[in-house]
Amino acid sequence: MKKYINIENKLIPILFQLILLFIWQIAVDKWEVPQYILPSPKDIINTLINIVPNITTHIYATLYEALIGFVISILIALFLAILMDNVKLIKKCIYSILVVSQTVPIYASKGLATSMEKYY
Repeated sequence: MKKYINIENKLIPILFQLILLFIWQIAVDKWEVPQYILPSPKDIINTLINIVPNITTHIYATLYEALIGFVISILIALFLAILMDNVKLIKKCIYSILVVSQTVPIYASKGLATSMEKYY
């Protein structure tokens, strides 16, 4: 019984998404929506297949930079964690800033970062 529920929990979202894609395709075809306003799923897949050979180098560069940024952030976090654990004064200074930075929503922090770019 538990295995049936687990399969059902995975199958229902997949079927729902496929139904949404099907409805999207039918709606775009029926109402002849221009491709530049709302491309159909078929057009998106065709374009993706055609463009992938041209953008593979860009994909690898982006993945490389994201990985480097992730590694740097882990190293900084480890350094700060060790420093905060060993030096109580630094923990008192930095801890509140770290808590506040984790409570600000991602969308708000993106807006803050974008607005700060004007001044620097």
